Amino acid sequence: MRIKRLGFAIWASKNFGGMERRFARLAEFLFGESDAIEVVIFAQRRCAAQISMALSSSENIKIIEFGSSDYRRGILQFLLELVDLATMLRRYKCDHLHLSMNPGIFSCIFAAIAPLDARMSICFVDPSYDTSTTRVSRFFANISLIRFHRIDCLSQQLFSEFKHFFWGLYRSRWQIAPCSFTDYSQCKICVERDIDVVFMARFDRDKGYDLLLGILKLLPELKIHFCGFGVNAPTYHCSNNVKIYKAENAFEVLGRAKIFLSIQKRNNYPSQATLEAMSSGCAIIATDVGETRKFLDESCALMISYNADELLMAIKTLIIDSELRAKLGFNARNIAIEKHTVQRYGLYFLEKIVEVDSTHHNGP
Repeated sequence: MRIKRLGFAIWASKNFGGMERRFARLAEFLFGESDAIEVVIFAQRRCAAQISMALSSSENIKIIEFGSSDYRRGILQFLLELVDLATMLRRYKCDHLHLSMNPGIFSCIFAAIAPLDARMSICFVDPSYDTSTTRVSRFFANISLIRFHRIDCLSQQLFSEFKHFFWGLYRSRWQIAPCSFTDYSQCKICVERDIDVVFMARFDRDKGYDLLLGILKLLPELKIHFCGFGVNAPTYHCSNNVKIYKAENAFEVLGRAKIFLSIQKRNNYPSQATLEAMSSGCAIIATDVGETRKFLDESCALMISYNADELLMAIKTLIIDSELRAKLGFNARNIAIEKHTVQRYGLYFLEKIVEVDSTHHNGP
């Protein structure tokens, strides 16, 4: 199949998380990877700065902005942004559009405003889809998939666990990605790491930050940073040692961290923040759940159960044993940059999701 323009649509609402960073970086990689394809990103004006930080160079790819530079709640603002997005989609017509978010109510709206002659794909990366969505949302997700030719599922377990949410009509449209990835060129590893422990994720209950909150009093001397956003932000009397904030640039924080916590209840893979921490040489402590072992094992991480006592012991072990910490960080970085590459994912994306003939791209 021949296409001339591939578009990535990023509707980031108020925040710009791991999924948005992943697809911005994929778009940048695909720019120039195929001789026959122009790659563009559709994104709200308020996300322009965050997209620029996610890219190696914002000059390498065309970012088509729509909507307002300010975030305001309300149906009028939402409708105005939709109208602006629909206008941009028609003005910069794409042969293939990829919606960089999970199926839901918005994917149904997007399917309605997108040009009818464009092929479309969507991703499915949410391991908490069963608890984070409603029946209404899942109903509209199914309706929207009528318009999406391919569904990019980031792991086998995600496909296996959640395929029952989607009608059998769409089973043949799923593709399972061979790996996750991030942009390792943006790593900023410091010689002296001045942050002892980093927790970095959306502030959702399943992410595990309650475990860390429960043992903070037992780690009074450590510098611990909670980095994230969300309606369930942790509440704690912050001090010079404990900080809670949204990290505008994940690599700048992770390059300073000794230990990174990936302590979700159900599945750590394919966490973008964990890959960023691995590539930054952090020693990883991870809960041994779900598909976590697709990118972490005992060679590069301390694997624990979802238990506060085990977490406390693991943190103390790594703080005391600097040699073990360095070994785990070195191994984690090698695993990330050797196995979870944008080159590997990008080849899969072109061939299986966009369905570009292999003769029409350069290949990794």
